[in-house]
Amino acid sequence: MADIRNEYLKHLDNTAPDMDKLWARIESSIDEKENKSTETGYEKKRQEIKKSGTGFKIAGAAAALILVVAGARMFANTGSDIKQSAKDSTVNDVTVKENTQEAAPQTENEDDRTDFESEEVNNVHNEEAAGDTEVPDIEEQFMESEDMAEEIPRTDSVKTVRLSYSELKLSPTPSIAYVREYASKGDEYFVEDDVLEKTDYFADITVQEAKLTSEGGSYVLEVNAIYDKSGTAQETSITLNSTTPYILQENREYFIPLSYDEGTWSLVFENAPQIELTLDGGVVFQNGWKSLYEGSQDLEKEELSVNDNYYDRMRYCGQNDLQKLLDSWQNE
Repeated sequence: MADIRNEYLKHLDNTAPDMDKLWARIESSIDEKENKSTETGYEKKRQEIKKSGTGFKIAGAAAALILVVAGARMFANTGSDIKQSAKDSTVNDVTVKENTQEAAPQTENEDDRTDFESEEVNNVHNEEAAGDTEVPDIEEQFMESEDMAEEIPRTDSVKTVRLSYSELKLSPTPSIAYVREYASKGDEYFVEDDVLEKTDYFADITVQEAKLTSEGGSYVLEVNAIYDKSGTAQETSITLNSTTPYILQENREYFIPLSYDEGTWSLVFENAPQIELTLDGGVVFQNGWKSLYEGSQDLEKEELSVNDNYYDRMRYCGQNDLQKLLDSWQNE
């Protein structure tokens, strides 16, 4: 501080005007402009100007001292002022930012959602750190979902795509499909094991003739293949009578379980549609035939009557694999 003060005083001394020289210039100027003034008036003004010059010197010195003291104070306060200014600037920036956020219209956009989500995540982390919130164990939930999935029965072998009966390749027929007035004989509910136990033959047949009367249907069947429990049998044609409401339609091919008693052929189970074979080797059956279920799919079929209990239980398999059914029957 002393060095600064000395330098400043030295600067003032070097730059302050020489009052004597200044007075000489003023005096010569006065002489030129006031040549007509009296000697008394001249001397009076001269004395007044000299006094004024002395006052100038005193005022200059006082002003120099004031400047030195003020400069020192300014220098001392410069550092704190800078720091305070930076602090004020930061506060002002924060205030402006807050005011801008309050004044700005609240629009729902992707950035706002991201900030909101980030804030929620931060809140979860803060609460977790404080021990106030228990975050669910994601790995444990994943393991539980896997366990639940394992408990659901697998049906990979059963196709779920529904096919319509009208889309199948079947021979045209003049026969109706259902006669409501016919009352089936025998058991009311289909159970495969019971049917197999009562079956004497399985026959692959094509209906040559279907005569429908008030007493029931009379059918002439062409035998394509026939099986008994020991193997194949020798039959080429079968005639049977039945009151099944599910008509064996002319020109259609079926695979039917038969009983034979004293020269009379009968259907083992009349109260359900018989297994039907398509022209391209497919198999149509009702879902009571569990031996045929594997690899099959749901089949949509028109409801034939209010008494038709199987229209929504029909299934279809694209491959004529009846050997499993025969093996199950022959080996029981």
